[in-house]
Amino acid sequence: MSCPPSVRRTFPCLTFSAMLAAACLPPPVSAAAQGAELRRGARIALVVADDTQPRARMAVDDLASFLQRSLGAVVRRYPAGGAVLSRIEEDACLVFGPGEGNPAASRLAGEAGVALATGDLGTEGSLVRSASIAGKPVVFLTGKTLAGACHAAYSFLERELGIGFFIDGNRVPELAAVGLAGLDRRESPAVPIRGIFYHPTWKHPHATSWRL
Repeated sequence: MSCPPSVRRTFPCLTFSAMLAAACLPPPVSAAAQGAELRRGARIALVVADDTQPRARMAVDDLASFLQRSLGAVVRRYPAGGAVLSRIEEDACLVFGPGEGNPAASRLAGEAGVALATGDLGTEGSLVRSASIAGKPVVFLTGKTLAGACHAAYSFLERELGIGFFIDGNRVPELAAVGLAGLDRRESPAVPIRGIFYHPTWKHPHATSWRL
């Protein structure tokens, strides 16, 4: 039984339209990528590869504090030397520290299946890179140097958590969740020598240095 002429004329158009629509659809996203987020009340492991300088200790303290304040997170710190990401029981991991000359950071990146290419970032450039291991989101806050890693920490706080560092006080939004999928952000200061106006009530003037 043959189709009427009107159906024969319409069918190719419908088929072409369906094929065109399918071609325009975004590529499928893996289940792990879809679930790559920090939810309110999450347990977060802060894996520290280097906090030997006061500036780094301040950045690590700020990461823990603002994660707690914005997400109500429970943050536990781990030294990177003996850490194994797949064995950490928390819901997500943040790895802080320089990428160059740091065997612990390189080992953790290898475990997560990513390469921390920080050689061309200069002395203060930063890299924020997300990954996943056994379905658990992992974010590397790093740079070629420890200064770069500090800039990555504040870049993450400002861009992902929406923290604002102002002279009259910090702005800390209360968040339900923070997406982590596909983070691969490289930043470097526009000029090597810069300064910020200091004010006695400004607790975090250094926090904005990364984007100058």
